[in-house]
Amino acid sequence: ACPTGTYSSVKGVMDVSGCNPCADGKYSNVTGQKSSSACFNCPSGYFSDGGGAAVCRKCIVGRYQQTPGSASCAPCMPGEFGNSTGLVRCLKCVQGRFRSASDTVTEACRPCPAGRYQDTPGSASCFACLPGQFAERSGLVECVSCPRGMMSNRSEVTPASAPTQHAGAMAGAHTVILKVGLA
Repeated sequence: ACPTGTYSSVKGVMDVSGCNPCADGKYSNVTGQKSSSACFNCPSGYFSDGGGAAVCRKCIVGRYQQTPGSASCAPCMPGEFGNSTGLVRCLKCVQGRFRSASDTVTEACRPCPAGRYQDTPGSASCFACLPGQFAERSGLVECVSCPRGMMSNRSEVTPASAPTQHAGAMAGAHTVILKVGLA
């Protein structure tokens, strides 16, 4: 009889070489099956590859599969993460956190660094605070306006040394300085 993960429509098969493997994305956990209809689709969140599976395997952390009968699992998209095995869909990053396309860690989202914020769930990046605002901690959902007479480097505020307004804009956090006048 054919072993699990295989079948044969030929009567009296005595050798495994006469058995056909279940296709990728399918499995059979019973011996002696006589047709490919005895091979069942792996459920969502599971997969089988290489043919001849007796059981399906769960998608690993950071990957998911929505479609039954799949031969592989897809990685979580930017702005999403997968913190357990066998996921049917990935989870969205919460506000104040993100996961970019270049992140190799797929089981968690990272907090926005100081000087940046994110107010939308499922985001792949964080926004820099605007001139005159700051975010002194990581993981914030909004920036705070500088108190009167203070200036910001986006992550902290310090007393303004001149009563003029100056903004030097460069890409990235901690690069814009705003001096707010006392008037």
